[in-house]
Amino acid sequence: MKNNKRGFTLIELLVVVLIIGILAAVGIPQYFKVVEKSRVSEAQNMFTNIRAAQERALARLGAYTNNFGQLDIILKDATGTDCTTTAACTMKYYGFTLAANGSTSFT
Repeated sequence: MKNNKRGFTLIELLVVVLIIGILAAVGIPQYFKVVEKSRVSEAQNMFTNIRAAQERALARLGAYTNNFGQLDIILKDATGTDCTTTAACTMKYYGFTLAANGSTSFT
């Protein structure tokens, strides 16, 4: 008589669950680090573009401006609305305000 039992043993299933748990414990924090790094990079890129536009405005107007409308860039917020004519812009993951005294706040 041949005994053909099919399936997995409890030990085999536990080993697979353990391996998946270890991979998730290592992978999920790394994923969030990569996501945060890309968000910071996006914000830094936006500020670099604003800084370059401010320098061009300084050369053109003789002073820095607190109005994005006077800059030669187009800024869109998270909804795609043009926020070039205001001094504040809220993006998907960050927001910023251009103040008249030359300081900027970043949230």
